[in-house]
Amino acid sequence: MASKTVPGWNPFDAMMDAHCGFPLRVPPSFSPVKVARHVYVPSDKAGIVRSYTGDDFERLPSYDDHVMLAEVGKPIKRAVDLMSFAGFVWLVGTQEQVERDAEDARNNFKVDVDPLPAAQNGSSGSGSS
Repeated sequence: MASKTVPGWNPFDAMMDAHCGFPLRVPPSFSPVKVARHVYVPSDKAGIVRSYTGDDFERLPSYDDHVMLAEVGKPIKRAVDLMSFAGFVWLVGTQEQVERDAEDARNNFKVDVDPLPAAQNGSSGSGSS
C-alpha cells in the first residue's frame, strides 16, 4: 500500500538502503526463498494472569524469536489492539509451514486469569441491579 501512495517509490528498496547504509540495487531476478511473519498472540480473557500455556514457541519448525508481554501476577486485557496482545512470535520458513505455525501459536496459547478487582474492571461496586 505504501508504494501506491508515492509514485516511483519502493518501500522494500528503501528498507534495504536504510539497513545497508547505502543505496543497494536489488536485481530484478531477486526473489526471497522464505516467508517471514510477525504473529500476534492474543489473550481471550481479561484479569490477573494466574498462568499461561502454549508459550513454548520454540517447538514450531519455523520459529525465529518471540516476546511475551503477559506476566504472571500482572493484569492482562482481552486483546483488542497491539499493546494488549499477550505476546508476539516471529516465524521464518516456507509459506505453508509459517501459516501452520502461526495458527498453532495463536490457537494453542491459553491464559488462565483471576478476575480483576472491581476498581480495575470498570465496576464501581455501587448501584442497583
